[in-house]
Amino acid sequence: MAIYRNMDAIFSTPLPSRDWIAANHACVCNLDHDPWAPADWTKENCAYTLTPHPQALTEPTKVTPESRPTHHLLNSGMFLYAPSQGLWERMLEFFNTTPLLAEFKFPDQDFLAEFFRNRWMSVGWQYNALKTMRYWHPEMWRDDEVCCLHYIVDKPWSKRVSADGVAGYLGRDGETHTWWWNEFKAWEDEREGSGNEEDKNTVETVRKYVAAEDGSENEHLGAVGSKVQSFANNKAE
Repeated sequence: MAIYRNMDAIFSTPLPSRDWIAANHACVCNLDHDPWAPADWTKENCAYTLTPHPQALTEPTKVTPESRPTHHLLNSGMFLYAPSQGLWERMLEFFNTTPLLAEFKFPDQDFLAEFFRNRWMSVGWQYNALKTMRYWHPEMWRDDEVCCLHYIVDKPWSKRVSADGVAGYLGRDGETHTWWWNEFKAWEDEREGSGNEEDKNTVETVRKYVAAEDGSENEHLGAVGSKVQSFANNKAE
């Protein structure tokens, strides 16, 4: 995830009580027809389909007991909560006693969605903007509204954006991956220009774990790059 705009406003979100959380809906469009996705993951069942710009920024689809099942799903990349010892103990008890764990497709967020069922509220997509939303929900997405960008599936640092602007699992993430590489270049330049030897060493260390400038994929990053979808498909089998 990368922060591109100040998102302090999210901390003013009024939770109904300290036993609630605030989060974003899970995007369930599955327009690429990935085999690991449940059958009800369709564009029609996605909560974001109902909220065009600018409504989606301030009036996201609400979660109610009557909401369709897919609207009860959240994305755990970003969520707000009020921590307490009591809440932690209740979560542990649920984790250790629920028979549903084996059924969770995405264990962390499905656990949260089930534990906080009817006790989580939705917030604007801009606080957890999945990179795929840019082309799956063009009626809602605006580049200049993105506060926190969530680089789901393959990660931008695993491979450079090609000269023709192609990047990502299916070649459609050139724009958002370019944003990441621009930030990385600014980070490199700042530290290399500091005159501090420790900063320079840090840059050299980090470069070992990002794709080389020759356009090849870092051999150690396949699991978050070109092979990431294979791991997901294995889970579906």
